[in-house]
Amino acid sequence: MAGRRPHPRMDEQQQDNPQPVSKTRRKQQMQARQEVGEALVRLSEARLVELQLPERLYEAVREARGIGKFGALRRQLQYIGRLMRDVDVVAIEARLAAWTGQPPAAGAPPARTDQDA
Repeated sequence: MAGRRPHPRMDEQQQDNPQPVSKTRRKQQMQARQEVGEALVRLSEARLVELQLPERLYEAVREARGIGKFGALRRQLQYIGRLMRDVDVVAIEARLAAWTGQPPAAGAPPARTDQDA
């Protein structure tokens, strides 16, 4: 048994997905997307349009603005987070950070300055 080779399909599967994402990491990513979604809900209409979000995400954000019940708003933010899986969240975070004057979130790359060049 010591010289037994692994099944060839198992090797192929491991090469396709070398490190599966842990459940904790997926939850952290989901929470981060929801927080960005909350920031989008607080944006002015002009800034929201400037981001050029996909139509479904844009409509979900606009709909969240009219929700007054906490539970319904929480579910809407979860939906926004799910829609953001297909969007470049880092770019949105960078744009939000530039508008607020705060440093980008931990997942976003640091902004370049003239001193970096």
